[in-house]
Amino acid sequence: MGSSRFVNAGGVQIGGDAGVVLQGMTSCRTTDVDATLQQVRSMAAAGAQLVRVSVPDRQSVRAFRTIRAQSPVPLIADCHIDPDVAIRAAKVADKLRLNPGNMPRQALRTITAIARDRGIPIRVGVNSGSMGPPGPDTDAMVKRMLDVAARYVDTLTGLGFDDIVLSFKSPDPIQVIMANRQAAVTWPYPLHLGVTHAGADERAVVFSVAGLAPLLQQGIGDTLRVSLAQSPERQVRVGMMVLQALGLRPRGPMLLACPVCARAKFDVQALAEQARPIVQKGPPHWVVAVIGCEVNGPGEGVRADVAFYATPADFRITEHGRTVLREKSFKQASRYFLDRLDQLAGH
Repeated sequence: MGSSRFVNAGGVQIGGDAGVVLQGMTSCRTTDVDATLQQVRSMAAAGAQLVRVSVPDRQSVRAFRTIRAQSPVPLIADCHIDPDVAIRAAKVADKLRLNPGNMPRQALRTITAIARDRGIPIRVGVNSGSMGPPGPDTDAMVKRMLDVAARYVDTLTGLGFDDIVLSFKSPDPIQVIMANRQAAVTWPYPLHLGVTHAGADERAVVFSVAGLAPLLQQGIGDTLRVSLAQSPERQVRVGMMVLQALGLRPRGPMLLACPVCARAKFDVQALAEQARPIVQKGPPHWVVAVIGCEVNGPGEGVRADVAFYATPADFRITEHGRTVLREKSFKQASRYFLDRLDQLAGH
């Protein structure tokens, strides 16, 4: 279930029955055309269907034009403050991201006229960071975000423009969830999801997943970007994993490994890390398991396509539940396992 309305960004539908569109955003200077194109291509290869590029000045508009001509996916121009830049970007971008509150009304009139003529959507969003001091009241913050969004929607629709995408972002996953749940029943427009300023460490990934998963499970959200202070490709990979975990993308090959306890009879993490790059080359829906002992090993051996596990007597390898090797030497068993994975992944 997506929003009842949909927009089109360079051939990519957002909203309606299109499913969730995965986005990324470049992090280098837009005027560095080669570096920007490299990031765009890397994100596209990782699964991004749209890529957003900051366009802060006229030089960046010129670079953006060149980048878009060579991009493998549609590009979104992210414009703030300078109305002249936004007007110029509207003439070339596949989608715009702007803040109507930063634009004079006459400039908005020109921007929306260009966007309407070219058939490109505009994302307008509210970031809790622009709402002033956060305060202790989450409900009040969410209401302020929704009120600002309502003004933005009224401004654009008052100019005869309604190819709108809305976003409500915050570093607080609870605010993201609350705002988007309310927005989903207030407006028909597609919703762009994200937890902003999340950070660079494990906390950033956890907070992003905490904010996105409940909404996506309810069918709320038409496009998303995971915002991490890490490489753009990493952001897209995490976003893809969120969609795969929720069944919104094919999961591809999976490597399962036990969390390890005192019963483990070999270094599970080390063997799993050796197996990981081989598994990633395997066929879709391939499941490989590495289990440290006999408690869960036989069960995973039945469920997995290929499994390696330990028993009190030996190390075992199974394929589709059938034992193909019993070996007392871990070194020999693990070598056979990795060689066999490599052989199977190549078919």
